Order: sequence, then C-alpha cells, then structure tokens
Amino acid sequence: MLGAEVQYEGPSRLSHTLEDSKAVLEIEPYAVREWLLDAHDLLYTMSQPPRMHYLLHSNFDFGEKIAKKEMHPHLKNKRDLWKGPGGTSPERWKCWKERLQDHQGHADLDVGTKKVAGE
Repeated sequence: MLGAEVQYEGPSRLSHTLEDSKAVLEIEPYAVREWLLDAHDLLYTMSQPPRMHYLLHSNFDFGEKIAKKEMHPHLKNKRDLWKGPGGTSPERWKCWKERLQDHQGHADLDVGTKKVAGE
C-alpha cells in the first residue's frame, strides 16, 4: 500500500487538473494520465468510503480557511469547478470522469489531448 502522502498525490493531481477552470487543458491532462491508467482502481477505491486529507481541499474549504486566515488568499477560486466538499467521494470521482468526457468532445483541444482524456 502506498504511504499516506503518496496515495493522496493522485487525487490531488486530479483535483488540480480537472476542477480548476484556469487549468491549461492542452497540458494538464497529461499530468494525470499515468495515475488514471495505472492507479484508477486505487483512486476509485479511495472514494469508498470518503476520506479527507489536506491535499484534497475543495474551493469551499479554501474559502473557509482564507476567511479564518489559515490559508494564503492566492488559493481563492482554485478548484472552482467542483462545488462539493473536500476529500474523496463517489460524487467527486464522478465529476472528474465527466470532466474528462467533456475534454474528449472539446472543439478547441488537439487530437492528442482528446486521446489522453479518453484513455
């Protein structure tokens, strides 16, 4: 089994890539490709039952922590496409899957990026 920090790196990468409206769509799906190809079962299993980890904060969590001055304001509006709570969950997994499916049909993306999203 992966160590605690390493096992949350995959979902954290997915969150950065698929939940941020400012993500660079021509580059960032490549960053999560290997996690999805090689560790998709582990990533899905981690959402059953939901788990919380600081690497998996959502935009909602960032807002709360910024208001309490527990987090730097530069994180405001990060991961803005996910409206739910932080941590892993079947709903968040579904959001990532739907976002990748959207990438496959995105008119402005190159063929290679669409292929990676489909894989």
